[in-house]
Amino acid sequence: MPLTPADIHHVEFARTALGRRGYDEEQVDALLDEAAQELVRLIDENDELRRRAEAAAEPVPAGPGEAEVAAAAAELERARQGCEQAEEQARRLASRLRQARQAPAAVVPGGENLDRVLAMAQRTADGHVQEAHQESHALITAARERSQQILGEARMLVTGIEREAHQQHREAIAAVQSNRDGMLREIDELTRVAVGYRAALGDHLSGQCQRLDGATADDPS
Repeated sequence: MPLTPADIHHVEFARTALGRRGYDEEQVDALLDEAAQELVRLIDENDELRRRAEAAAEPVPAGPGEAEVAAAAAELERARQGCEQAEEQARRLASRLRQARQAPAAVVPGGENLDRVLAMAQRTADGHVQEAHQESHALITAARERSQQILGEARMLVTGIEREAHQQHREAIAAVQSNRDGMLREIDELTRVAVGYRAALGDHLSGQCQRLDGATADDPS
């Protein structure tokens, strides 16, 4: 059965008979208070890690970008640091508990009962270390998957934009080519019309000149 902060806070030790060896009462109370506070902090830390893991596992909204990638990376780094701190605090508490069990006895109350409480506290601390490690692994995995998903969607978006830009470029080139061909056809047509006009004008002027020459030849004066 896991040890809770309330178990540590409300533990009571029976006083031994006068002259028997035991643990210093004030040191025991101080250690139990510290253990209770640390267990509360570790429980809160694990709850926070669990919330982060659940949040990291939520679906990624549409429209990924660099800001979301940076946010996922920052969340991953914060989770890693939080897990490392939680594991370090749990190891420190477990070390304190082992030292308290191995320390030489001083004054009384209830050494055997204290041994059981310290053993339960150590098992609970070890359990929190393992749980923090598992939560850390789950959170890191979820954050990494989310980052990969965001990067994948960003690459797909960039690829789509590039594909659309290439398509628009091809269409623009085709439109320019089509307009150029049409203008060249119009120029050819205008050139033919101009050549026809010049030929007709030349014929007209030649005819006029011939008539003038004929009229001059017929006039004896």
